[in-house]
Amino acid sequence: MSFKNDFGWKSSSSRRNSQEEKREEKSSVSLAQLVPPIKPMILMKPHSKSSSQHSQGDSTAAVSGAWHEISSSPTAPIAPKLSFSICNSSEKKNSTKTTDTKAKNSSKIPPSGISSSGESVSPKSPSSATQTSMKMIDSSFHWVEAGIDSLQDQSDFLVVGVIGLQGVGKSTIMSMLANNGKFLEGKNAMFREQTTEHKERAAHMTNGVDFTVTPERMILLDTQPILSGSVLEQLIQDRKNADFSGNPSIQMQSLQLATFILTVCHVVIVVQDYFTDTNVYSFLKKAEMVKPPTPAPHDSNSSSSDRDRSTQLQPVVVFVHNKLEASMFSTRNICNMNSIIAAHTQYSGMHTTNHFSLLRSGLYPGLSTLVPPNNEANQFIFPHFTDVESEMEKLDLKKVVYDQSDQHFLALPPYSGRPSLDHLAQTFVKMVLSVPKHNITHQLLTEKSWFHYAARSWEGIKKSTGLTEFSRLITN
Repeated sequence: MSFKNDFGWKSSSSRRNSQEEKREEKSSVSLAQLVPPIKPMILMKPHSKSSSQHSQGDSTAAVSGAWHEISSSPTAPIAPKLSFSICNSSEKKNSTKTTDTKAKNSSKIPPSGISSSGESVSPKSPSSATQTSMKMIDSSFHWVEAGIDSLQDQSDFLVVGVIGLQGVGKSTIMSMLANNGKFLEGKNAMFREQTTEHKERAAHMTNGVDFTVTPERMILLDTQPILSGSVLEQLIQDRKNADFSGNPSIQMQSLQLATFILTVCHVVIVVQDYFTDTNVYSFLKKAEMVKPPTPAPHDSNSSSSDRDRSTQLQPVVVFVHNKLEASMFSTRNICNMNSIIAAHTQYSGMHTTNHFSLLRSGLYPGLSTLVPPNNEANQFIFPHFTDVESEMEKLDLKKVVYDQSDQHFLALPPYSGRPSLDHLAQTFVKMVLSVPKHNITHQLLTEKSWFHYAARSWEGIKKSTGLTEFSRLITN
């Protein structure tokens, strides 16, 4: 050993340490020369909460996907933890665009159950209203069961039927009710109207009974005309048809349809193309006489006398006068029509008064001073539609030469002596929907149970011996 450290000498142990450090430096230099320098990079594995729920095929696809670069240098700040989906380079651009648009739209869309104005909104259930009319009774007077699919098991509904002579506008009125007060023509109408060809041949359009269901759950029944010569001609041609099961009598067939409508409807609309027709009133009296009694309630506690008094349930009858002239819309003429209807129906058991009030409609001011409120007939009046179209053509400002100073005067609604057709139609729909509904039977009916009740009633009316005997007597 040497002790000359203070004078620059080194010990043997320090010499060995220095030699080992030199060897390590040489080895590190040789490794650095062999392996080229690699730029450090930080990678992140794709992360999603639903990765554990994927199938084995999805997991393998996720593992085999490419890693995403987060930071290219160790000193750069590491990005926050994000959730990535593995996709191709072409799909990356589309995904980023969709996420941006979704983020923008989500900030605008209010939460469920709240409208854009901040009010609570109840979710709407899909309506099962029919888009076209369907057959309930075909031209051979056979019952059609296909219409029951459009009905629901709920009791809040209203059945409205119509009867009238040929060409008075029954299908037009019912289509207006189905379209919420809008008059549609041609193929857009719910019930088919008479075409020009049918009018030239004096032929009827509706055969049997057609029906439809509105979004307000109003069941509308459109019938073929009563006491029609065109129907009689068709009956004569069908007498040799083996499939025809009806009686070849126009009086008998009309009574069957009228009694069916009076039996199964809450509201019956009687359409006339004049302010009155005595033949229609006499026919209604006959139909009321042969109307089958309402089935008695199945209550053992009720006596037989109570059952006899409560077996007849009657509908609400509304008389609609269609195609009237402008002079018939005066309050005095409306009062005269009210007196005629009240006189013809004073002994009727049907609800013909105080259920459909023109006094409370506000259409005709001053009518309350002429018509007694306790004896007001259920009536409504419409103008002739062709007259309305001709009036609109006359009032077309493009065809009129006028001074510019009269612009404000001509912009006012024209005076025609009656309310506008749109206003009349909207008021009529509201009044029909607000009619007090009387029960059809003594039991609570749903839409589907009503359909079955109507089918049983129709079969009973066709097999009624009393109706057949009555028709034979009045024919002879």
